[in-house]
Amino acid sequence: MGNTLPNINEIHSSTPADLAARLAGCVVINLPQEFSSPEALKEAAGMLGNLTNTYSYLMGILMLLKAETRKLTRKDPEYNDAIGRKEAVQGAVDILEQEWKTISRMITVHDMATKELEMLKI
Repeated sequence: MGNTLPNINEIHSSTPADLAARLAGCVVINLPQEFSSPEALKEAAGMLGNLTNTYSYLMGILMLLKAETRKLTRKDPEYNDAIGRKEAVQGAVDILEQEWKTISRMITVHDMATKELEMLKI
């Protein structure tokens, strides 16, 4: 994960498009094709920890944005931008969830393959 996550004041002052771009730069990561060594598995565990921390932070922000959006009416000039910012954060949360699931599945596949190899050695 690259850039620094925005704080709530930066989120409020961002356009939805700018916020989406910034969040994408923060949460999109390049995943390896596989985790095949002990070092790679340790790296995967670190990635899961980072993803979890970022997910928790953004879920907190999302809760605030949802509460703030509920206070606005459709006639408020800020309404559309508030909805856009909320959707941008939700999109980042969705990306984090997918990355977490992918890494978790990759670790599971590695564990299953290792167990099968061990069984074949009998």
